[in-house]
Amino acid sequence: MFKHILLISFVLLFSHCSKFNVLSNVKVEFSSTTTVEGKSIGESIGADFLGELGFSNFNQFDISSSQTFKDEIGDVSRVEYVNLETFTLSVTDNTQDLGFFSSVDFYISIDGESEVLIASSDDFTMSPKSVSLIVDKTIDLTPYIKSQNIKIRSDVSLERPDEDTEIRADLLFLVDAKVIK
Repeated sequence: MFKHILLISFVLLFSHCSKFNVLSNVKVEFSSTTTVEGKSIGESIGADFLGELGFSNFNQFDISSSQTFKDEIGDVSRVEYVNLETFTLSVTDNTQDLGFFSSVDFYISIDGESEVLIASSDDFTMSPKSVSLIVDKTIDLTPYIKSQNIKIRSDVSLERPDEDTEIRADLLFLVDAKVIK
């Protein structure tokens, strides 16, 4: 009798514990906007700009603050693996385009580590309204996501547009995490 009770207890315990260790693949989206200033009066045609685009919330990037992350995963300690699936740049005004870009690279970094190229493109020749950047999906971003000091930096080459142009960056992360089911 005691053996049966013990056996039933173990079965119930292990079946209950397995519900806490389900590996779930969660899609977490993140967006940011910035404005590329247009040419000023008297500025020569072909005035180049090299440097940072200035997505303000890329400086203190925190994926765990997104509502999807909070609802589906809860805590960053449950994260097992993260990769960047897509990274898209687009204009917010449909009358404008991204043809003034020559190239763009995005890097991720945390304190004490070298920055890593996560997305890039030099395909702006057809003056697109939106560009899907080439993303290195093999990079494990888990240590970056678990850090409190993530920074995403851009390195761009462009000819200033005729007028101020608002750019939107949309990132989609795939997060494998142990969740309660």
